[in-house]
Amino acid sequence: MTLRYQDVNNRGITILIAGAISNALKSVDLYLEQNNLKMCVEIETRTLLEVIEVLHYASQRKTSVTKIMLDNMVVPLSNRDLDVSMLKEAVELINGRFETEASGNITLDTVNKIGQSGVT
Repeated sequence: MTLRYQDVNNRGITILIAGAISNALKSVDLYLEQNNLKMCVEIETRTLLEVIEVLHYASQRKTSVTKIMLDNMVVPLSNRDLDVSMLKEAVELINGRFETEASGNITLDTVNKIGQSGVT
């Protein structure tokens, strides 16, 4: 999992974290609160379960998360097409509560189909 803090001057810090997403988010939110910092937090998810965990965390408490990044949630197929079903499902789960960003397997040939998934 990757967390990215971004302050109002667009300076960012990226942190790779191993372990439960909710624990990482809780630590980030607590740190920002204790230090009276206002930063946008972007979290990179790699599975639908991680997306669900972020959504559950955010439904239980106030969080600084503003964007959920959806990493490698598209699968290139042997016929040169692209399976975007996991990406679409993630976008449906998020349901506009956070900005979304797709990453991984994005090329000029795939960007249109990925964009049609509803990812913002």
